[in-house]
Order: sequence, then structure tokens, then C-alpha cells
Amino acid sequence: MAKGVLEFNLPEENDAFVLAVDASNYYDALWDVAQHFRNALKYGELSEGDYSLTEALRDKFYEILEENEVVLNG
Repeated sequence: MAKGVLEFNLPEENDAFVLAVDASNYYDALWDVAQHFRNALKYGELSEGDYSLTEALRDKFYEILEENEVVLNG
């Protein structure tokens, strides 16, 4: 079985260590935002203006994710 090991020199690399440890929390938060946009656009009772704004915000959200090479797989 293959293994991946991340190694950090503590305390010097504590920020990077905490980021790696909390990565799944960040992913979950991004996933929740994506689902919020999806549900608002698909099921929300939005006015035309609110729909357009929500759609624009969703598109910008995904653009930022793409620029940072973040892929949300559900």
C-alpha cells in the first residue's frame, strides 16, 4: 500500500502544519459555499436581479477556485 507523508519542522513550520491539518475543514467550507450557490439558483425564490447577482457571485467563486487550482469533487 502506498503512503504519503508530510513532514514539518516545528515550531518553525507551524503555520504550514496547521494549514495541512485543517485542509479538510477548508475544503468542506468551500463545498458548502458551492452548494449554497447551487441551491439558491436551483431552488431559491429569487427576483431576477437577485438571481443575476447570485449567478455572478457563483461564477466569480468558481473562477477564483480555478485560478488557485482548487477542484471540488462531490
